[in-house]
Amino acid sequence: MQISRCLADCSCVAAFYYQSSGSCFHYEELLSMRTSSDQTQLGFLKVEDDSRISKHRKRFWKQAGNVAGVTLGAALFVALVCIIFPRLKKRKEVGFTKPEEEDGFLKALPVLPPRFSFNELKAITSDFSEKLGSGGFGSVYAGTLGDGTLVAVKQLEDTSQGYGEFRTEIATVGSLSHVNLVRLRGFCAEESHHLLVYEYMANRSLDGWLFSIDATRVLSWATRLKIAVDTARGLTFLHEESRECIVHLDVKPENILLDEEFKAKLSDFGLSKLMDRAQQSRVLTGMRGTPGYLAPEWLMETGITSKSDIYSFGIVLLEMLSGRRCVDLTAPADDCYLPAATIRRFQEGKLMEIVDPRLVEEYGGGGGMVEGEVMKVVAVALWCIQEEPGMRPRASAVSRMLEGHMKVEQPPLLSLQSVLARQRNIWITVPDENGEQQTS
Repeated sequence: MQISRCLADCSCVAAFYYQSSGSCFHYEELLSMRTSSDQTQLGFLKVEDDSRISKHRKRFWKQAGNVAGVTLGAALFVALVCIIFPRLKKRKEVGFTKPEEEDGFLKALPVLPPRFSFNELKAITSDFSEKLGSGGFGSVYAGTLGDGTLVAVKQLEDTSQGYGEFRTEIATVGSLSHVNLVRLRGFCAEESHHLLVYEYMANRSLDGWLFSIDATRVLSWATRLKIAVDTARGLTFLHEESRECIVHLDVKPENILLDEEFKAKLSDFGLSKLMDRAQQSRVLTGMRGTPGYLAPEWLMETGITSKSDIYSFGIVLLEMLSGRRCVDLTAPADDCYLPAATIRRFQEGKLMEIVDPRLVEEYGGGGGMVEGEVMKVVAVALWCIQEEPGMRPRASAVSRMLEGHMKVEQPPLLSLQSVLARQRNIWITVPDENGEQQTS
């Protein structure tokens, strides 16, 4: 009887029968058993029936609803681990979950441009309807302020790189004012929205003119030389005239913007670094900039200085003269790397062969240029791309040489072998058919 009661009682785990007395007891815990002088006992332990468990499991998996539920639950768990958690972690890393830290950063800056709300910028850009371009961790849209002033609004990506660029631009350009730097007119920092408002540059970036296949978009030699001087003046201000030396670190045609009168202004300071004037160099972790325009010291890890910008400018100067990119895999093997092709023509006395054919075709005999002018620009460019940073001129000297206010000495002729070694070491960046850059 007691044994049957134990089977029916879920809390009972064991039953014992004492033969001498005929008594039977059941226990909820084995440790609660009492000792007895009666050594004649029969014990019964309750165990699970494996066959019943197996049948129950089989019945469970035979039900389609149960299988679907488990599958859906597993899928949701995987999505949570692989998608949601990394996004939350990323947002935490870039600081979007800590608005008080962002406010602290902004309040610490001595000068801030006007601050816009996200809804205000949606209205200014007509809900971001006119896209001007993209790059540098964000997309740029046309907008109009209340007074009719045209602006370019850059909406930065919701990433650590995008947020890093936002902070750098605010800290660097927010307090600067120079005729050859793009003016930052405002910003927005609202939850995950980080946007920068710039003055509008009607003729967009220099690369759209230098490398365009449109026959109507050809810059005259005088305009190209003016753009080169404007860019050198902008670098002079950053390196030598601002309160702290600012190294741009990404000088290239895409970051040289042109207004309606083709006045050039440097833009995109998202990679720039402040450097004390007494500090001779700064070693940076992680390569910054664009392949093809990077100075050799990036690869040698000897420290970055303002002369790293001068090297990039020298490459841009050669591109302005030739109308082609620094690396062009469609050109013959000996000419695919522009610095090497320039040195060969320099040695052979055939510099006019590297001049943009559109200039020669439009004006005849060199586009209003004489070989002496070509020689001067090439000489300045070769000074800028010297292997040793100390051999490169300062930005102010580059400006004076291009303007004709300073004599251009014969540059030390770079070793063709060392230049070709750069070609082998750099990441080759080639524009695809849509004008975007790809790495090969």
